[in-house]
Amino acid sequence: MAVTTDTRDTSAEDRTRSVVQAFYDNSLRADLDGVAKILHPDVVNPEPGSLPYGGTHKGRDDVLKLLAELYSRVDLDAVVIGDILVNSERAAAFLEVPFESGDSTSNHTMLVVETFVIRDGLIVEIRPYYFDTAAFAAR
Repeated sequence: MAVTTDTRDTSAEDRTRSVVQAFYDNSLRADLDGVAKILHPDVVNPEPGSLPYGGTHKGRDDVLKLLAELYSRVDLDAVVIGDILVNSERAAAFLEVPFESGDSTSNHTMLVVETFVIRDGLIVEIRPYYFDTAAFAAR
């Protein structure tokens, strides 16, 4: 019987998890200075074109501008960070993001998965996957 050996670099996974956790710790406080410290100068954040802020945001300043807009649209105190899955320099975080619908009398929760690429302790890519961009865009 063959014995499989787990060859994952757990130290790399720990570093990646730490960076992603720091991103959310700072994001949920809308601490753009804290976020800026862990963004690579050439970070890329593509957003679906169907959203008001859609397009590919490139560079630390552009991504920070995007994040400031996102933080203003969401009740950060009500965001739920679920599991964060990590494999070396990649991570995926499962979120529940509350938002108001266009009629302001009903609130909804959007399921979002955000993926990250981390290099040298900095985020080089953030890529969100929204369950329903039409509902979020209608806000």
